[in-house]
Amino acid sequence: MKYEDDDFRISPEKLRRFTETRRQLEEERKAAPVIVDLIVAGTPHEKWVSLANHPDLQNVGALDYVGSLFEKLLTKSPVQAGALAELAVQLVQTIPSDAYPSVILAQMKAQALKNYGKYLRFVGQFKAAEDAFRKAERMLGGRGTLDHDRALIRLALAVTLQEMEQFDDSLTLLAECKRAFRDYPREQDRVRRERPRHPRVHRLAPDEPGARLPDQRMTYGFGGGNGITIPSPSDFTTRLTSFRAGFSRFSRGAP
Repeated sequence: MKYEDDDFRISPEKLRRFTETRRQLEEERKAAPVIVDLIVAGTPHEKWVSLANHPDLQNVGALDYVGSLFEKLLTKSPVQAGALAELAVQLVQTIPSDAYPSVILAQMKAQALKNYGKYLRFVGQFKAAEDAFRKAERMLGGRGTLDHDRALIRLALAVTLQEMEQFDDSLTLLAECKRAFRDYPREQDRVRRERPRHPRVHRLAPDEPGARLPDQRMTYGFGGGNGITIPSPSDFTTRLTSFRAGFSRFSRGAP
């Protein structure tokens, strides 16, 4: 098919709107650290979610900064990180639908839900985290321009499925992420680092130095003849063999 020059021409109006939006986002992101820090610092974390009604926080720049604070606090102060995640989820719903292009709003809604899912996973609420990640992906719709965001959400979901011992589904998602990140070396490294390695699977891998696979079950007693019986490592050999073979194919790039 032959394309005319006009097919790729951006109208002056679209160019003006794009330039204005870019300038608006730059200004919001520049001002966000001072504004957000001031408002958040003056409010107990138990009430952070109520800040969603604060007009100075109802913009993309503030949402971006709240997201960056969440990332910094997740492992240091999970309670505060969770409060920020809930704030972002509520905050993004207060932004008028005509305040930004729809693609930006979709991206921000998905990002807020993704961070909330990461918090839920961190505190062990894996099913709720899975639901949050799947809802985050739905927020992106079928927009091709957000394929990178979609892959990041699927990567987070894959890690969660590992925690839920859904290793086959996790490997499938990781393979999709690997293809999506083919032009992003940094993200490809993240996919490799997030390979399924459930603590129990890692400890029981038969080729680990010093690993032993006793045939008998192990019983930990508490006196009086009562005890808790724990399956021995050999009970997991079949599942491990299948899992490790599947991951080996994934590492080689096999379908």
